[in-house]
Amino acid sequence: MFKGETVQVTREPHVVATSLVDTNMVEVSNFTSDENMAEMIAQSNELDNLLKAQEEASRMASDIRSKRLSINPKVVPELTKKSGYTAYEIAIWVLKAEEIFTSWYYWDGDKEAIGFGQNLKSRKDPRVTPYLRDGILTWDDGVQMMKNHLERDIMPGIKYLEKKRGKKYTEQQRAAIMLYAYNTGSVDKAHTGRCCKKKDGVGCNRKDKDTRTAHTRRRVLEQKLFRNEVDMKTIEVYKKMAAKQESKWKKVEAEGKILPPTKKTKI
Repeated sequence: MFKGETVQVTREPHVVATSLVDTNMVEVSNFTSDENMAEMIAQSNELDNLLKAQEEASRMASDIRSKRLSINPKVVPELTKKSGYTAYEIAIWVLKAEEIFTSWYYWDGDKEAIGFGQNLKSRKDPRVTPYLRDGILTWDDGVQMMKNHLERDIMPGIKYLEKKRGKKYTEQQRAAIMLYAYNTGSVDKAHTGRCCKKKDGVGCNRKDKDTRTAHTRRRVLEQKLFRNEVDMKTIEVYKKMAAKQESKWKKVEAEGKILPPTKKTKI
């Protein structure tokens, strides 16, 4: 991407993007997409490797429990260690890291979306209109919209499930349901680890490889959260990624590099 260049970007909302200014049509300057792409890919690989390692630790612990063997607890020191974080903290960090923030409307299938992958009924949707400034959504307002959605639309469903099933979910389990519901719209299938019509196993059934990979990574994390098996290290990786994304995006905002879409925008 060159200085002053206008770039057309079509985006799948839940896939790791190639640019922090990833809208359907944006004018930017002094922004190197290749460097950011490499960093996002590295972060994605880091998460994939971390979750694979934890899956192996989970299987090892399961085998040990099934055989009723006594072991030194230092073998898997953080496997069952509680993170100490609330469901909201976990969910918000993961969403900041996984949902690519967009300051303008874009097409998500047959609907428009904005911010952290939030679908809208229309451009007059009261969930977004109070936050738009000169037609643009800031990072902070996007985060507030995300929190509003979790609190107003998803948490009531979680509380209903708790009442219906006669149990209170742990913070990790609540986080799993929040994340799954935010991504898929369903509050009662987070434990399955599946989406997009996948019939068995863990993951996604989408044809697009990038979307399938991103969705599968999220389903693996949610299933582990639902089993209360996500350790401190994993959560703190997401926390770190969220902070890095926020810092970079706010820098772009502060430097005035995010401009309204041009007339070429198809939306």
